[in-house]
Amino acid sequence: MMASGGSRGNRPSFDLDVVESGALFFRVDLHIHSAGGSSDVKDESMTPRAVLQTAAQRGIALVAITDHNSTASLPQAISDSVDFQQVSLVIGMEITTSDGHVLVLFPPEKLSALRRLEGKLDFHVDQQGDLYTHIRIDQVASLAAQFGGLAIPAHVDRPNTGFYRKATYHATEAIIQSPHVLALEIDDLAHRDWYSDADANGEAHARTAMYRSRKELLGPVVGARLSKVTFSDAHRLARIGVAPNGEETLTRVKMDKPSFEAFRTALLDPDARVRIEAGLPANYPRLVAARFSGGFLDGQQINFSSNLTSLIGGRGSGKSTALEAVRWACSAVTASAMERQANWPDVVDLAILDRFGQLHWVRRESGSSTGPVEHVDGEEVPFDFRIEGYEQDEIARIIRTYDKEPLRMLQFVDQFIDLSGVVAELTEIREELVINWEDEKSVLNAPIALREVRRQLAIVSGQIAAAAQSQAKDALHWRRILHSERTLRRAVVIRLGEIATKLAELDLSIDLDRLAVSVGFGDLTSMFAADLLVGSKQPTLQSLLIELDQALEESLASGQRTVESFRSKIDRVLAIWEQQDQAIQKQIDDVTAELHAKGVQLDYKALNELATKEASLKARSVQFASDVAQLNRLQAKRTEFLERYKTLQDRRFQVRVLRAKQLTQELRAAADFDVGVDFRRGEQCEDYEQWLRAALNRLFIRGDKIHRFCTQLHPIDLARAVRRSDIKTLTRVTDEAGSPFLATAQEAEQFVAHLAQKDLAALDATAAEDRPVLSLTVYREDKVIHVPFHNLSFGQKSTILLGLLLFSQATDPLVIDQPEDHLDSQFIYSTVVRTLRRIKERRQVVLSTHSANIAILGDAELIVPLMGWKDLGQVVDRGSVDSPSTKRRACNILEGGEAAYRRRGELYGIIPVGSGPAADTT
Repeated sequence: MMASGGSRGNRPSFDLDVVESGALFFRVDLHIHSAGGSSDVKDESMTPRAVLQTAAQRGIALVAITDHNSTASLPQAISDSVDFQQVSLVIGMEITTSDGHVLVLFPPEKLSALRRLEGKLDFHVDQQGDLYTHIRIDQVASLAAQFGGLAIPAHVDRPNTGFYRKATYHATEAIIQSPHVLALEIDDLAHRDWYSDADANGEAHARTAMYRSRKELLGPVVGARLSKVTFSDAHRLARIGVAPNGEETLTRVKMDKPSFEAFRTALLDPDARVRIEAGLPANYPRLVAARFSGGFLDGQQINFSSNLTSLIGGRGSGKSTALEAVRWACSAVTASAMERQANWPDVVDLAILDRFGQLHWVRRESGSSTGPVEHVDGEEVPFDFRIEGYEQDEIARIIRTYDKEPLRMLQFVDQFIDLSGVVAELTEIREELVINWEDEKSVLNAPIALREVRRQLAIVSGQIAAAAQSQAKDALHWRRILHSERTLRRAVVIRLGEIATKLAELDLSIDLDRLAVSVGFGDLTSMFAADLLVGSKQPTLQSLLIELDQALEESLASGQRTVESFRSKIDRVLAIWEQQDQAIQKQIDDVTAELHAKGVQLDYKALNELATKEASLKARSVQFASDVAQLNRLQAKRTEFLERYKTLQDRRFQVRVLRAKQLTQELRAAADFDVGVDFRRGEQCEDYEQWLRAALNRLFIRGDKIHRFCTQLHPIDLARAVRRSDIKTLTRVTDEAGSPFLATAQEAEQFVAHLAQKDLAALDATAAEDRPVLSLTVYREDKVIHVPFHNLSFGQKSTILLGLLLFSQATDPLVIDQPEDHLDSQFIYSTVVRTLRRIKERRQVVLSTHSANIAILGDAELIVPLMGWKDLGQVVDRGSVDSPSTKRRACNILEGGEAAYRRRGELYGIIPVGSGPAADTT
């Protein structure tokens, strides 16, 4: 059922309510008591009308009033139910037997039959004054069936009132073996696997033995499997729709329309039609509807089931076009080879429900470069909706390119593994490595530059020291100080100018209205938090921000005034300083004149150059020393990044291996073949190989051995070994025969010297991916043979990949065009159908198929037959598998008609020859 999360975008010209959407999973609560009917109900407001009203409010589509050993409230319930169209009523009782409690359920029109059953129960009164019967639960079930109803043992795992602890072994066995018991009500969700093939906890041996006995007695017929259901057993209005554990999780049942008969039909096929809500997603993204304008499907609309939708039709009916167009219309990044064909629609309109329950109306036009858009407030907003989509024969293409494009297989397998966290971290680390290297390149030569500057500074300082020993000692000393002071004074003036400029350019304003517009939500008054943001209660966020804005503006103006005030004072000090500069200059000139008088000539130009050069070299020395420190920090950080990068790659490998083991177990449990899924660490290293081949240029390692070398030594470890001249690490790397690639230390040293000149930073960030390893285990003449994927037949490969596909952990819609291609019917029935039944309540599945096994035995909630008519495709007789017209149409398309179906049955010996005429299916 559609979640009520609202609608976004302009609704296109099609109506969701006029097209059949197939069967739905409805919430049911068939164990509710009422005031006056059950003595232990103390809530006087719990009338039948109140029960129906509360159920309607809580989205429960089918309810039953089942009072203790009484039908007293049922006439009123039947009368009140006509006022509640959204809730259907089932009538019944909760009967107390010597073995435990049991629910008997009947359609409302069979109240008289229920009362006749009530009269046969021969009730007795116990010491507390309560009624009970000596008739066993299995006998009650037989009576209920005889009168047109059904029986469900109540809260079977509850102490004192459930049969599991109360009944004898033989009484329990009789219950489990009864063909009239189709379901068990449980309180504890941990017991949902009781009396099934999956039963494995507690006293499972006895339970599974009884269940096997049931299957043997009933044979391979529908109904042998026992449904597990959870109802509220509500004695108060507040408990309606609430499970015994306090969660609002009951049972969902697949029905065309909620009714007693539809519920009973669902119990016959519990794997496909009955789900306990606990553990199911509250909501998941899905396709709601598609409408096609132009092309072969012009004017056709398909409403999709939330669960399994099967498009069926002969060749040329348009089913592949429909699925491909839907896939194409979901995302701008999805292209289709069919887009330029004449049968392609001009426009595809979609109704899409996102994971938050928001309904979107989306359109994509053929030939448009914008991709899918939704129209919001008169504007086209790009829209992207993720689906897991596979066009016809796409799996076959993955198989064909397995050897040449191994990454394609990895991408396929990775779909079933939750790597989102580790992949995000790996991406972040790669970006950090790139930034780190860009920063490092700017200071990479700093150590060499620092050594050179210090060498030059030592020479200049020596020359100045020699001059200082001459008669010009004082003059030279003063000139050096004077030069430094002038440099400092200029720096002060420049910095004051920078401060004034930055204050003038500084923007400290904060405006809530402008911020709201910048994030795409301009109307503050329409927000949920409007009172808090702009309401009348003070202080609001807006009023506080206005005060802050005013305070910041005043602070900025005050700062500018402060700078201006101090600048005049500072300028006076600088002027005095400059006057002192002139006085010192005069002293230097006097000393110079005195030396001239004595016949000593000073080369002030040379001395000035030495002083200037010394000052420059000192400044450069400080800068290069800072750069060296920065380089050391960057290299230390790079080492951290590389360790983290490698650790994350190891973690990604471990996540893959763990999920591979789970996939192997799931495949073996669901399929009749033994598939192995595993990974080999870092064996997909094409980028690494390409870097090393280019760097070595056919030296040191033979080209056919490069791949082996790359799988043996991680690129980060190779780069580290080269940087550190780690000869020992390099000589330990061996080929398949165990021989080292670099046989001697001398060869390894030459190898290091050669690679040290290459871009090791690029090597650090080179990706080395894991390789998926798929295999099939064959048991032949007491031998176990593991057959690798590349040695399997095409059909076996297809079987494995489709099996994997169905075990994806994603909740996005799964859209597959003709998944049965290259598969045998046995696998489709034993694995594909079984798995589809399991996953379709956790995610939406939409597929086109020629296979009756998938569409019919997969119990599709919606079957959409398509046929070609006058050069156009048309949807005809759509509906669920329970719809008579849809069944007839499906039989024609998938089986060749009823006559062909019966004839095959006669040839197989399944249907007696001449058992009956074929019905008219035209």
